[in-house]
Amino acid sequence: MPMPEPKDGEKKKDFLDRCMSDEVMNEDYPDKDQRFAICNSIWDEREEKSSPEPERRYISFNQEMRAIEEESKLIIEGYPIVYDVYAPLWGFREIIRKGAATEALKTADEMVLWDHESAQPMARHSNGTLETKEDEKGVFIRADVSKTVWGRNGHEAIRNGVIDKMSFAFDIERDGETWSTDEIDGAKIETREILEFSHIYDYSPVSYPAYEDTSVQARGKDLALRNKPEPEASGEASAAVLKVRQDARDNLEQMRKSNK
Repeated sequence: MPMPEPKDGEKKKDFLDRCMSDEVMNEDYPDKDQRFAICNSIWDEREEKSSPEPERRYISFNQEMRAIEEESKLIIEGYPIVYDVYAPLWGFREIIRKGAATEALKTADEMVLWDHESAQPMARHSNGTLETKEDEKGVFIRADVSKTVWGRNGHEAIRNGVIDKMSFAFDIERDGETWSTDEIDGAKIETREILEFSHIYDYSPVSYPAYEDTSVQARGKDLALRNKPEPEASGEASAAVLKVRQDARDNLEQMRKSNK
């Protein structure tokens, strides 16, 4: 008998309840913790297949970016990715740890896009108009945006302060994040640590501030939270839960290969 699969429109809690009580799952995985990990892996696998969009994060130009003119070139430069700085997001805080971009930058062909529009490129690594360098602070970029109309118009908008935000788009490695819960001033705060990116797609000047109440931002929240452990898991327990889920994913992949 096949394992249960998430139904269209089904919420995660409803699927987990159905999966945990499934007769075949109970027979094959009598251990409750193992069954729960397998059910979570089935859900996560479906989410990954239906979530082609990368995550995005934003900074203010007046903090980390600047637009300058240099000889005949129009340059945007600065740090779109900053390490070891806590950023408040949707009820939790996030921090990108030093070295998170090291491996991704080795194979990336990042672009600078206007508002994340692939049809409106401003610069690109592979044609020499975008340079990236990782250092102790984060990832520094220097882009000559004078080669395209979107680059020239974007540079003018940035220089005049019409546009003052930048975003970068990324995916995280499968084991590239951890969750923990800390007590700060008497309040429990959940923290997501990004340890390793799997891909960095683009750096984009954007028209709207970060985390406004839009469908795009709601999607970003779902992506950020998809591997978050259950509420009762924190600290070392969070890492343990993530390890169990990773093992479950590997087992699930092997089982499906053997059944083909």
